[in-house]
Amino acid sequence: MFKLFGVLLLTGILMFGTGVVSAAEDSVEPDNYWHYWEIDDTNKNVGTTPIGEWEQVYEGEPADRDGEKQTAEASLTETAEVTGTIEVSSSSIAAAVSVTEGGSYTVGGSTTSSPLDEGEYIKGYARPIASVHEVIQREYIRSDGQDIPTDNTATAYVEEPTGVNIDIEYYDDGANAMTDSDVEPDRVERYTVVDGEKVDKEILKD
Repeated sequence: MFKLFGVLLLTGILMFGTGVVSAAEDSVEPDNYWHYWEIDDTNKNVGTTPIGEWEQVYEGEPADRDGEKQTAEASLTETAEVTGTIEVSSSSIAAAVSVTEGGSYTVGGSTTSSPLDEGEYIKGYARPIASVHEVIQREYIRSDGQDIPTDNTATAYVEEPTGVNIDIEYYDDGANAMTDSDVEPDRVERYTVVDGEKVDKEILKD
């Protein structure tokens, strides 16, 4: 009888011990283990994008003589925005490329038309454009006082207003175009002005 009681007691101790070991093995992340995101890299001026709406900024008079030129000038205000995948604060993303998120930026410029024929007439329209900056974020693991980078990244974009598109519409019959808003332009040129400098010209209609 004593031997049987001893065997049962020993078995109980082994079962209890096994349960303790199993519980220890099931525990996972320690208290000093967590995930977080940081800005990893930036790439400025990876492209441009139009923002905002078109506004009419110039309406001239029919040219008095052949060869006359007219100038359209624009000054527009837009705000900087953060787009894409945002894992850290959007304000931190903007600050990483020296931009103030939500800040107002006044952009503008001017362009001179091509030489006009006598009686020809132009209108000018403008919209803001933004330089696009890329911000790479990376996920890290904090474990036992060490910061371990993972392969997980996220890309956000900062749109910083820096210039304008200016469209010049040309009307051969200026007198008619001035009185009839349904008249279509005979040709259209688009100028891109960034930081006050004309950087591109595109013929949209010829």
